[in-house]
Amino acid sequence: MDEQSIRARVLAAYAQGPEAMAVLVAVLVAEAVAPVMARVRALEAENAALRAKLAVNSHNSSKPPSTDGLSRKPHPRACAKPRGGRPGPSGA
Repeated sequence: MDEQSIRARVLAAYAQGPEAMAVLVAVLVAEAVAPVMARVRALEAENAALRAKLAVNSHNSSKPPSTDGLSRKPHPRACAKPRGGRPGPSGA
């Protein structure tokens, strides 16, 4: 919708009074918001699909473990071994 047709609609509604202006504002807002809301819904659906795809790994699907990507797993021995030196007094 071009600016001239909106201007003509506004002037016509203004001449009819406040109720006509309120209706026109509601219509214009709905016309402007509808495409944006449709795009938001489409993006939300795409986002949900991508999140579902990202959550799939070899533990919850039939994918092989080699497709899980790079993730550092702790070394099994490092978890059980305490850090630091021998217990007791420090020094010579």
